[in-house]
Amino acid sequence: MLDLVAEQIKKLLRELHPVEVTILNDRLWVHQPRTLEDIGDAHGITRERVRQKQTELERKIDSCIANADKDAATRLAERLEPIDSYAKVELKVRQSAPQANERVQRVLIQSLIRLAGYRIIDDVIISERGLALVPQFKKIAQANADSCGLIEPETLIANLPVNTMRRYFVWLQRRCGLHELFGMLALRRTRKAKLKAALLKLGRPATRPELADMCGLTNKIASAALSSITEIVRISRTQWALRDWGLHEYRGIVEEIVDYIDREGGAAKVEPLIEEIAQRFDVKQWSVRAYMQTPKFHMHDGLIRVAKMTTTTMRPLADIVHGYDDQGRPYWTFPVLERYFRGYSVVGVPFEIAAYLGCPQDDAINLEVRNLVGCHNLTVQWYLASTTKASIGFVRDALERLNLSVGQVARLTLIQEGQVELNWHPAS
Repeated sequence: MLDLVAEQIKKLLRELHPVEVTILNDRLWVHQPRTLEDIGDAHGITRERVRQKQTELERKIDSCIANADKDAATRLAERLEPIDSYAKVELKVRQSAPQANERVQRVLIQSLIRLAGYRIIDDVIISERGLALVPQFKKIAQANADSCGLIEPETLIANLPVNTMRRYFVWLQRRCGLHELFGMLALRRTRKAKLKAALLKLGRPATRPELADMCGLTNKIASAALSSITEIVRISRTQWALRDWGLHEYRGIVEEIVDYIDREGGAAKVEPLIEEIAQRFDVKQWSVRAYMQTPKFHMHDGLIRVAKMTTTTMRPLADIVHGYDDQGRPYWTFPVLERYFRGYSVVGVPFEIAAYLGCPQDDAINLEVRNLVGCHNLTVQWYLASTTKASIGFVRDALERLNLSVGQVARLTLIQEGQVELNWHPAS
């Protein structure tokens, strides 16, 4: 009977007015329809009149189907799933009305789909019941996502309760906004999701530059993101791996030295310790030895122990500072380096200065810059395992407020615990 419907539509199309032809070609059943206002301007009528013309045209097309085959849309709906293929309807119409031209067939196909209670979205036809599957699919995806928002496609498919969801998995995935990342699906295209998916793709430990390159990230951004992902651990100085792989987590040379000493009962032989840590975590032997020679540890007769904090030898402050101001307050100076304006700390600060400012051993405190109101607090860090003595951080704001430039000298005046002044120092 669809051949009779096609004849009715063919006759209707011959009788259309110019504005109806425009509506049919540029507005009905197209992915990017022209606006009512645009069509109205082109034909010299209002947008409301265009809307009325569209309603009338749809009614005329529907009447063609009703006059020739009242049950065509019902029979079509009975054969369709909630989400189905546009090509299925297209094939049925072409077989039933082979003599109809391409334009008539297209109008017939899309009219039947609409009368059957379906709509066309991205090359599939979908009913209201099918549309309800979209949020259900997304909810299942969210339930199967890990903390980085990653989902294994096989796991998601296995948890879908409706066969239609499995058959139209790719369409539902796109409709729900799931992203493909190295063979995984992701709720969002975040840095964390990219990095973990990249590691899963490789299936082995990888360096930060390698992962950054795969994910299109800078080394700095990749480093920050890797450190914030609980499922990823650092297994050496340069390599990262998934925690589930069961590899030993690298926590830094100092912590590894402490752990080694603890496993040896509180005292360990120096040379075997150096060799094992250097080989195990891909670090240089001289680097391990440098940390072993800090105040954190005590070496004697080829053995190393964790030192007691009270063993640090302190010199008189007068032997440390670079001078006293006109009020008799001690000060320490340092040259202004370019890296301080990029967020780096001032290193090489004597432990005695950290102690004078009230910083406990193996700890850090804030310092108020008393002569710069509203300036970001500095920090003084006194870690016994540091190879560069104590350090002062967050100096950028203070240096910029003082208009100091690279090559000049800054003067740190020690006021009391937790308080300093920072000024230009008139050095030669």
